[in-house]
Amino acid sequence: MKQGFLPVPDPIAFSVFGLEIRWYAICVTLAILVAVGLLYIRAPKHGLNSETVLDMFVWAAPAGIIGARAYYVIFEWAQYKDNPIQIFNIRAGGLAIHGGFIAAMLACYLVTKHKHEDFIEWCDLMAPCWPLGQAIGRWGNYFNSEAHGCATTLPWAIY
Repeated sequence: MKQGFLPVPDPIAFSVFGLEIRWYAICVTLAILVAVGLLYIRAPKHGLNSETVLDMFVWAAPAGIIGARAYYVIFEWAQYKDNPIQIFNIRAGGLAIHGGFIAAMLACYLVTKHKHEDFIEWCDLMAPCWPLGQAIGRWGNYFNSEAHGCATTLPWAIY
């Protein structure tokens, strides 16, 4: 195989007791933690409660993962209709950021309503955190050798 600008990575970072830990999972986890950390630090500077960030994290992280999987499964239903138990096999891949974003934002909305806080103010605070988290998480696609774009012969190609 030709070597591109960046090497073809191994998607497996390491194994623990036979369980493979993938770079994709590390990147997505790091993205979530960086975004939450940034929100936690910025919240008091904007007159918002940092503890709400932790409440959002507790609800939005699992909601985002479930939403990302549900969105993927809905649009790839042909792959799951004959074997629906595979819907729960998240280790086989299949997450969609659109569904994750929708579900996480819904969870954040519900947390702010429960705490009687202004959801729009929180959205303003979250606005720079989402693209930063997305940028970090997208490196997981590189490690999975997916989502590179169209074919090219340029010297900085990724194979």
